[in-house]
Amino acid sequence: RSGNEIIIEKEEGCSEERLRLYLFGSAVGALLQQRGYLTLHASAIKTDKGAVLFAGDSGAGKSTTLQAFLRRGYKKLSDDIIALYYDEEQKKVICLPSYPQSKIWQKTADLFDHDTAGLRQIHPDLDKYALSTREHFYDQELPLHAIYILEVSDEVEEVVSEEVRGMVKFKAINDNTYRNFDSYQLPVRQKHFRIAEHVSRDYRVMRVKRPCEILSVDEVCTRLEDDFRKSRSTICRSLKTP
Repeated sequence: RSGNEIIIEKEEGCSEERLRLYLFGSAVGALLQQRGYLTLHASAIKTDKGAVLFAGDSGAGKSTTLQAFLRRGYKKLSDDIIALYYDEEQKKVICLPSYPQSKIWQKTADLFDHDTAGLRQIHPDLDKYALSTREHFYDQELPLHAIYILEVSDEVEEVVSEEVRGMVKFKAINDNTYRNFDSYQLPVRQKHFRIAEHVSRDYRVMRVKRPCEILSVDEVCTRLEDDFRKSRSTICRSLKTP
């Protein structure tokens, strides 16, 4: 309520697992949006260039890609939801860290040799588990560097990527907003719009399509790593323009 509290009225028979899943998903997402943050349905890692985000629909591979980058030595900033705001003093979009836990499907756990026998199942009806990422967690704010929108497609046989530009870029950011509630009053929606405008104007957004085979995640990570290591955000280029 008003970005300050979450009031819980537990329905009879509701399990703690179901309540926790909703609380740390939709409820926290709504609270952050009420506070004026732009929330994206994305995981995020820390790089030397800043925060790199992996957005996409459920099943696109956000958490799997995150786990693959943790194996490569990167630190996790967030999993599933990432909150952004625009810092007027720095003239940059800033990303907030979440908490040191990831939610992984059984097939992802198998891919990275995580034994789920001792992990908490996040919901009785889901083959998904809570995995501690404390040793890989980065708990400080970071400026945004780039966003990669992940897609799984049966129309491609290899990893295909393209930069998103123009108004399509703004739409892509809006489409990947977490729980894009329409009930907020105009001042709150204006804040979200301004942050999305800064992201679409000043930062690199790439659309990455991969085949359905989950083993292609290594190829995706290599492609992403090569791109964000060599790329500069638009804001960096514009600051150097006379």
